[in-house]
Amino acid sequence: MDEQRISEGLTFDDVLLVFGHYQSLDGHDHRPRGVGIDTGCGTLPEGRLTVACPGTDVAAQAAGSGGPGVKILSVGSLTPRKGHRQLLEALAGLQSLPWSLHNVGSAARDPATALDLQEATAQLGLLQRVVWHGEVDEEALAAHYAAADLFVLPSWHEGYGMAAAEALAHCLPVVASDAGALAQTVPRAAGRQVPPGD
Repeated sequence: MDEQRISEGLTFDDVLLVFGHYQSLDGHDHRPRGVGIDTGCGTLPEGRLTVACPGTDVAAQAAGSGGPGVKILSVGSLTPRKGHRQLLEALAGLQSLPWSLHNVGSAARDPATALDLQEATAQLGLLQRVVWHGEVDEEALAAHYAAADLFVLPSWHEGYGMAAAEALAHCLPVVASDAGALAQTVPRAAGRQVPPGD
């Protein structure tokens, strides 16, 4: 349903439901506060906007890799917005440390980006440390979370950050950008937030 059809259908008797603090009709932050919320198509009276954050299933605490080194997990489709290229470049500067990076996510959404990431892995000398698993089923994804030591999500923007929420459910420390809703999804006590591209 497009914005115009949504806005035409809203009346002040309606309740507007958004999923996460940053998802809204006009892309602005519309957390419930004050005496009314400007939705971009009128002002809803206070209490008529409900924010429903997505939830995660109860998960067992990740057992971790058991070493040697740190097994880093990143989950997200291979698109420029997810920041995989910046992650590779950052890790290329840390080759004196023992780590491996496991990326889980579909290459089908943007095959050109997926190919670029494969080439960058080789150019940066990371072929022995970086694994591209592709899209996996729910059971395999749970196994990746369980075997990880650290979760990384360097996105340029996230409407919520479900993969980060799932990592937190597995009690993994998280390093994520503070882009979009990630600033709210990942509590500062649960990891480290960095500016996108840093």
